[in-house]
Amino acid sequence: MQWPWHRRSAEPEAFATPPAPPSPIPVAVPDLSDLEDQARYHRNRLALYRAKMHGPKQTSVARLQELQRAATAAEARLATARRHTAR
Repeated sequence: MQWPWHRRSAEPEAFATPPAPPSPIPVAVPDLSDLEDQARYHRNRLALYRAKMHGPKQTSVARLQELQRAATAAEARLATARRHTAR
């Protein structure tokens, strides 16, 4: 009698064929238009808020700094993506 946990595999390990290496996955060229649009959007928001600061309505320095951080981050993401596509 043979126990289920003592079963031998159908093919001995010595004769097993090694697995085929995975085929390389083609890398698609990333579309930078979305990042360019985001960078442009944040630049425009910052420019509009700067213009608003010269008007009669109240503005805050904290909001200006937040918009500057967002614009800088968007530009950094775009620059990084362009560097990676240039490789």
